[in-house]
Amino acid sequence: MFEFPKTFRLLKKQDFQETLKCGFRVVCPELVVIGTKSVKQDTSHKEARLGLIVSRKVGGAVVRNRVKRSIRESFRHIRPTLWSSSLVKGTPPPEQTSSKVLDKGLDIVVIARAKAGHSSSTELSSAFEHCINRLARKIGNRS
Repeated sequence: MFEFPKTFRLLKKQDFQETLKCGFRVVCPELVVIGTKSVKQDTSHKEARLGLIVSRKVGGAVVRNRVKRSIRESFRHIRPTLWSSSLVKGTPPPEQTSSKVLDKGLDIVVIARAKAGHSSSTELSSAFEHCINRLARKIGNRS
């Protein structure tokens, strides 16, 4: 069973606010994904962290929890592919997939939109992966 330990989560309000304020934004019909290099000052922090914002516009509690579980599961599959040193200029990623451009010290905030409540888990998963790939291209072009 997949665990979602505290080291993989954005927990503090300040971390959410910094990511929302300074991050690169990618929008799709189901989700808004915002990512930035980690704002945490701790040098031991090298993991990608995920924060979720799922409002009542998405649906009732059961629907909101289903959306959160789907996004967490997608994050679990994507997280091992996040590569730590490719944000250094001039360093090519080891593979050509754009998700390799992301840094392991990346903070990601996902905001679920109303359409996410009507989407299946596979649709949410593919939307999340698509947004992560677009985010990787954005970060890669501007680093």
